[in-house]
Amino acid sequence: MSDHNLNAYNGDKDEDEALNAAIALSLSQHASEKFVDLTSDNDDDSEAKTASASVPNKQPTSPIGNQRLVDPVPTGSRPPAIDETASNPVSGISLLGLDRKKMEEERIARLNKRKASEAIDTEAGTSDRDTRPSQRQKTSLASNIQASWTLPSSTPTPSAPPPSSLSSKDASPGIAHPTNPTPRPLPRSDARGASLSISLAPIVRPLTKPVKTDWPARVEIVRPAPLRLPYPRGAIKKTFVRGQSRTGDDITIEEVIQKDILQLAVFSSFQWDDEWLQSKVDLARTNIILVCYASDEDQQEQMRANAPSSRVRFCFPPMQGYGSMHSKLQLLKYENYLRIVVPSANLIPYDWGETGAMENLVFLIDLPRLQTDAEKNAQKLTPFAEELMHFMEAQEFDDRLVQSIRNYDLTATAHYAFVHSIAGSASDKESWKRTGYCGLGRAVKMLNLDTSGPIEVDYVCASLGAIKWDLLRALYFAFQGDSGLKEYQARTATGNHKQAALAGGEVDVLKEHIRIYFPSLKTVVESIGGVDSAGVICLPKRYWEQSTFPKELLYDCKSVRARVLMHTKVAFIRGASGSFAYVGSANLSESAWGRLVKDRVTKEPKFNCRNWECGVLVPASSVPSVAPGVAAGSPSVSKSQVGPNSLDVFRGIVPVPMKFPSVPIGVDRTEGKGPWFYRD
Repeated sequence: MSDHNLNAYNGDKDEDEALNAAIALSLSQHASEKFVDLTSDNDDDSEAKTASASVPNKQPTSPIGNQRLVDPVPTGSRPPAIDETASNPVSGISLLGLDRKKMEEERIARLNKRKASEAIDTEAGTSDRDTRPSQRQKTSLASNIQASWTLPSSTPTPSAPPPSSLSSKDASPGIAHPTNPTPRPLPRSDARGASLSISLAPIVRPLTKPVKTDWPARVEIVRPAPLRLPYPRGAIKKTFVRGQSRTGDDITIEEVIQKDILQLAVFSSFQWDDEWLQSKVDLARTNIILVCYASDEDQQEQMRANAPSSRVRFCFPPMQGYGSMHSKLQLLKYENYLRIVVPSANLIPYDWGETGAMENLVFLIDLPRLQTDAEKNAQKLTPFAEELMHFMEAQEFDDRLVQSIRNYDLTATAHYAFVHSIAGSASDKESWKRTGYCGLGRAVKMLNLDTSGPIEVDYVCASLGAIKWDLLRALYFAFQGDSGLKEYQARTATGNHKQAALAGGEVDVLKEHIRIYFPSLKTVVESIGGVDSAGVICLPKRYWEQSTFPKELLYDCKSVRARVLMHTKVAFIRGASGSFAYVGSANLSESAWGRLVKDRVTKEPKFNCRNWECGVLVPASSVPSVAPGVAAGSPSVSKSQVGPNSLDVFRGIVPVPMKFPSVPIGVDRTEGKGPWFYRD
């Protein structure tokens, strides 16, 4: 029978639920066997609310005239109860075309046959009571269960939060988990423990409390599979590139978004392709919040007017009249988990590899939804979550959405650090120490990766600002775990104090330990898209020609994928205390990382930054799926793996997207060996 016809028969219930209702109707007709209403107790009200939350404002309907069904629990959990006070009679032909009268006659015939068989066995002295007592004993099912198991208590489910909350219940019916195609939900119990169910005929339904019944039943132990998340410990992937072989370390935009099960999406970007983005989501089921730049309130209103207000809302981070909304954070909410995505890619097909010319990197992690208020109240925010929420608050997200981060198990984020740049000025130390390169150093220290010794830095970027040695020194110290004050003091001090503050950050030291990867003119010309595909790769020639520009640090950035350009922002850091990578949106510029300066009035440090940026620090020991023979972050890692000539420590954790080692491009510009200039 077609799905359409089944729906017509079943009234929006699946086949199992409809079959259960039919069996219930059949049993309820027999005077000596009353149907047990498992949904009538007040203790189960929360379950009924949870079940109906996925279909707002829609009450259960009955396919049998005016017969009213008691509000059911989730599909497949147990038969719906029947209101026996209904005035309308029930016809002989019920749900799914089952003949109730015939079924009852067959049941009575089987019962009579069994009684006759028992009489014969008793006369022969081989009573069923002696050989199979467990099948004949008429003690209550509840007493059998409680003899060896404690049933999970029913925990009230909080009411659904507003649609803007990441923890809001599904507003679209029929959404299933991507890795669990079974349409029936698990029993409402601790996913890590065991639950109990009874088997009625071939249909298994979970129990939530002891019940007394004379139905023949058998007890089964059902251990529900834990929630299977695609990336429960986090992962870093390269973006898919059309025409390139897929090797398991890449991901498409469709695989990131999963539009068939997406309920709420927060998208941030510097560049947008509206029509392309709409093709990647299903506006019929998904609410969207777009975090983007608008020059003034008039432009904000115009953008709101052009979007369907029932599905799309906007967040406009405050700007200071300059700089860029360059962060690319995505928050993707599904029925049972939240996905946090931090890519280097804009929301355009070009950056996600669909033209075959460009690639990026993506960090993503899936966090399971906490099921009880007790779990939520007991959870302590990780530093990652604290900085994520701080960043969202600074961008002026709705507070309900910010606070709903607490509704997910944040444990797995403890291995990472969320780093950001907040556009504007900050004079208060408690504020500026959390953002820009000051926040970067703080995050390194919180991960216990700080060191006073030399480190190796390999920084891949798609845009270079008017870099000076001061910025490189500040970043180098930050990658060592400094708060930003070391470089600030070296810059503002005089005489002997200045020389002492510079120790370990002299220009010669930076030249020895820092390498910056940017494509040469030759690499761009020979790429798949040629010079026309390099518009997002930017180094103005006037910056390059300044005497303060660190030309000696530039190396050719060639992708390991043949003739593909890179819009990636990633830094690989190796030191005595450990190795880690930065993955995010920040290019190598003062606009992206900010600058700590002396306030003219207070004479105290003040932090200025132009851009909104965000990224993640990924320790080389945070994910166990390293390549065989490479115990990342352990003493078995040799010095050759963390030195300037090796990035092996990152194998299996962070894809190294560029050919390494590379050749310098800062000195010789003959035959296209110098850097690519987008703006001359």
